[in-house]
Amino acid sequence: MGLSGTVCRVFPGFDHNTVQFRNGLGYLGKWEWIEKWLRITREKLEKQQKVILKWSSLVALLCWLPFVGDIFAVGLGFYKVPFLKTAILIFIGKALRFLFLIGLWFLT
Repeated sequence: MGLSGTVCRVFPGFDHNTVQFRNGLGYLGKWEWIEKWLRITREKLEKQQKVILKWSSLVALLCWLPFVGDIFAVGLGFYKVPFLKTAILIFIGKALRFLFLIGLWFLT
């Protein structure tokens, strides 16, 4: 099971699939592959990198969103945003989502 399985059991909002797999998948990506297969120029990638690095904290907090959250996690990994920072912020974002849903449940 390892540490990640233990963390996921202790903190149910910590989705290790999003944090580890998608961020790791992005981390393994190479600029040359993106240029070749997706036909995106290096200038565009550099422009995106500046935006991602500038807003990385907010982007990581929004990784809980359906569909786009996975893209955010891959982007954070691809542009080499520090893993620990990303993991903590994704955890906080998911925990806030669950706290909000629990609050709604108690209000009804």
